[in-house]
Amino acid sequence: MVGNGTVTGFGAVNGAQLEVGRGYTFVAKPALNWLFAGWTGTVHEISPTISFLLESNTAITVLFASNQFPHAKGTYYGLFLDPALADQQSSGGLKLTLSDRGSYSAQMQMNGRTHRFTGSFSPDGGETNFVERVGTNDLLIRMAIDLLNEPGHLVGIVTNYFVNSTETNLWRADLEANRPLPRNAQNPSALAGKYTLVIPTDSGSSEGPGGDGFGTMSVSTQDRISLAGTLADGTKVSQSTLVSPAGRWPLYVPLHRGKGAFVSWVEFDTNVVESDFGGNASWFKQTQSAQFYPGGFTNRTQVVGSRFVAPTTGNVIDLAEGLASFTGGNLPADFSNNFTLNLNGSIENNSDNRLALTINRTSGLFTGSVTPPGETFSIPFKGAVLQKQAAGSGFFLNSSLSGRVVLEGRD
Repeated sequence: MVGNGTVTGFGAVNGAQLEVGRGYTFVAKPALNWLFAGWTGTVHEISPTISFLLESNTAITVLFASNQFPHAKGTYYGLFLDPALADQQSSGGLKLTLSDRGSYSAQMQMNGRTHRFTGSFSPDGGETNFVERVGTNDLLIRMAIDLLNEPGHLVGIVTNYFVNSTETNLWRADLEANRPLPRNAQNPSALAGKYTLVIPTDSGSSEGPGGDGFGTMSVSTQDRISLAGTLADGTKVSQSTLVSPAGRWPLYVPLHRGKGAFVSWVEFDTNVVESDFGGNASWFKQTQSAQFYPGGFTNRTQVVGSRFVAPTTGNVIDLAEGLASFTGGNLPADFSNNFTLNLNGSIENNSDNRLALTINRTSGLFTGSVTPPGETFSIPFKGAVLQKQAAGSGFFLNSSLSGRVVLEGRD
């Protein structure tokens, strides 16, 4: 016996006389604060109950391990994706709740579906499991927790490699999930507050929207993130999750009724001059029936965000004389309007063509409408400002395309 525990069953006593050729069954039970870790020797078994036929020179040792899971228990939030080039079919979100004995329940979000599974980590923090997906192949997931040095951090892989050799769509994704820190009134999150964010257009994509997505995000004193935004084709996005102790936000939103997704590891760094968080992102939209971009696209873009503090006095952003620029989106030609920003968030238009614009002093979002020079029709637009950049951007939808609006200072 290695470790602390007991073994019961006929003959399961040191020095007992056992009969060769006879079958025996032993049951291992760990002591308090210990876990069963397996049987080794002539017979190997991972179940606490072992049945065997005694042969000459049979030697069996039961293994017990100290239980380290109380240090690691909690709920983990994370992502799996290919860090080199994310793809919709091989990326998703993971939420896993770990008990103080190593058992867990988990749910995986991918391709518009949620797959639930359960299991138990081995005493050394390792785990291999299969995730059943109705209507398609199962997935293999391997996970590990460093129970001694970093018990709140989970890493692993998700893959469909185990399917038969005729499978052509093989992939492997890296998995990471983290357990948020416990918070209370004496230890609130340092990231707590309101933020605005912008998702810039992918300048390298000729198929995707030409505007910038935007949104608002808040972090509670308990490290809970609440996102509400709009992508540049008009698609709404929302998420509720938790940020890791290292300031990593696992951003995954299924889109377009399973025919799309938005995924990014977003990193908080409040010491950056022009932002408070950012990360490389992938936006997938498959071919579908839609007014805007029915042919679909894959956009490689970023998420850029800035803390937002509603002003008690002064302008929403440090900008008095500004320029509103409009590009793309089936416009007859790109153009810009000069404006003066008022203290209430509205603007005075200093150009000949009509422009109406208001920045919400509470949220940092802006809305407005503009008439292109020489035209009679009006185009609505919307977006968000980033206070650290004293600028903002968003999009407008015109006919079947999305265009970009940028608010910035006038030289």
